[in-house]
Amino acid sequence: MEENNKLIAEFMGLSIDIFKALTIDKGVQADYMEWNWLMPVVEKIEYIESTTHGNQFQVIIREEEVGIYDKHTQTHIVYIPADGESKLTNTHKAVVEFIKEYNKNN
Repeated sequence: MEENNKLIAEFMGLSIDIFKALTIDKGVQADYMEWNWLMPVVEKIEYIESTTHGNQFQVIIREEEVGIYDKHTQTHIVYIPADGESKLTNTHKAVVEFIKEYNKNN
């Protein structure tokens, strides 16, 4: 989990030291397995712009799946079926997988 939080924090432009400092300042465990921490990541993904088409990605969170799609090619970048997990858990999985793919290609 720590490694995934570090990956997400870096994607959000935070060093892990700043992320940990936020944890101490807020007096709670800063954890991207909480909606309050995870939704800004979802929003950042949705506001990534392509060089020619504006916002490129769409995150869809449903009971049966979480998917991150390329809006222009209409293809899955990440697809996580529910498999009995919560929307929060699956959204976290999708975000982590998206960031790994994004980092490979950018």
